[in-house]
Amino acid sequence: MLNRFLRVVVCVSFTIPGLSSAQQSDVTDSLQSLDSAQNVLAELESRYNINDPSLVEPLEQLANLYIELNEFEEAHVALDRATQITRMTEGLYSPRQLPLLQKKIDNYASRGDWDNVRNHSEHLLWLYREKTPVTPELVAHLMDLTGVYLRGVAEDQPLQQGYHLLQALESNRLALLVAQSIWGEYDPRTVPVLYQLLKQYHLQTIAVNRGGKTGYTLRELVPGSGWVFEKGLVRRTNHAIGVGILNQIGDVYAHIEPVDQEAIAMVDLYLADWEVLFTNREEAVVLYQEAYQGLLEAGVTRDQINEYLMTPEILPVDDFYPAVSVAMAERISLQQLPTYNVLANTGATMHFDEWSEAFPNVKSPVESGGSAELDSNFALFSFNLLGLNQVTRWMGGRYHSGIGVAEDAAIIQSQLRTPIPDEGLILKLHTLRFRPSLLNGEPAQSTGKLVYLMANQD
Repeated sequence: MLNRFLRVVVCVSFTIPGLSSAQQSDVTDSLQSLDSAQNVLAELESRYNINDPSLVEPLEQLANLYIELNEFEEAHVALDRATQITRMTEGLYSPRQLPLLQKKIDNYASRGDWDNVRNHSEHLLWLYREKTPVTPELVAHLMDLTGVYLRGVAEDQPLQQGYHLLQALESNRLALLVAQSIWGEYDPRTVPVLYQLLKQYHLQTIAVNRGGKTGYTLRELVPGSGWVFEKGLVRRTNHAIGVGILNQIGDVYAHIEPVDQEAIAMVDLYLADWEVLFTNREEAVVLYQEAYQGLLEAGVTRDQINEYLMTPEILPVDDFYPAVSVAMAERISLQQLPTYNVLANTGATMHFDEWSEAFPNVKSPVESGGSAELDSNFALFSFNLLGLNQVTRWMGGRYHSGIGVAEDAAIIQSQLRTPIPDEGLILKLHTLRFRPSLLNGEPAQSTGKLVYLMANQD
């Protein structure tokens, strides 16, 4: 292991001269921790049986350090050994192995080994469904697995996108069933699970609209049958399911004592956003006004409502916020991040971080560990939002109609790793949907600037 340690030190010292001093310090700390963890493990191995349960925790800690250093093969060896010890000492279906299996799957994904990700994820989902006690931890585990499948949509082979979307939906649904069985149907802890499910139906709708193999897979009556539902039917079904999910969220806050009127009004706001995504203008206008009135009745002042709603939002919003103050606090906290500080220097009012080429008009549905490189791969746009005017454009070989879309778009600046024609950049902006500026609950005209961060094509 000492030779291994020296090789990593040499690699870090001589092949990454561009690291900042802070990054170099982090790497040095990780290497020192790795050396210490290896010594601890060696000492325990000399004291106990090589399959002693006390080795599981230091093996997992060792794997974590290898992962920090992108030493994925060594991490796999440590995790695999920890898993085998757990199975031998506690049984084939030991709950203790579950976080180890999840970490192994994450590690496979980081290595780009998506064949093993798919195989092991199916096994893990089966364990969760058939062999795992129903606990709050299971909800978190299932949502983690949902995240792995969503990551696969962007990182696995394009032909596997439909598979990953279907599996992510299945894992999310199971998480909701577990959450409701533990906490009850009307517990606020179910809301994040419900909202993630809503965003998945949005992703599936986009995929169906785009067509191709992925859209075809999502339309099949039975996987592999070759019989498919008509696109319009799938779209209408997904719209209805989304309305149902948002109404479920509303029911949660309606059963709180006392009833949370502000959260219910926020549900109306999100329902209006959902109608914008599905180009239902009349419904959206009515719901935005109902949301505004509901917020007023809940005690939120007119000025507070207008301060929040006069700034457009890219849809769908990342999370469900049950109060205007919570949504505003989140907006302010994001504006204090380094990314937003850079954007402020451009005069931009918004930014959009593209998930992948396959889904250029949605943000990543899972948190990314990376950081956007604003100085090398972005386009800065100016544009207008004319309320909820319906706009029809020729895109992708056919006409598309939408509301809440940018108009009069212009490119102010672009700095791209891979050149993209101006019309291609404008098309990217035109795929986005916005909650419009709302003044006293009514859609209003506004102008803005947006930094569009391109997906990593590496």
